[in-house]
Amino acid sequence: DAKIAALEKTSQDAEKLIAEARSEKMRHLDEVHAAHKKLADLES
Repeated sequence: DAKIAALEKTSQDAEKLIAEARSEKMRHLDEVHAAHKKLADLES
């Protein structure tokens, strides 16, 4: 039973890390998008 509990906790931790990485990536993409928009505004 302890093994199963440990496995469940490990998979929960992994899911949390994946969710954090995904939101990190989305924020990074937003920053890249904002930078491109700023460049476009400066060029026009």
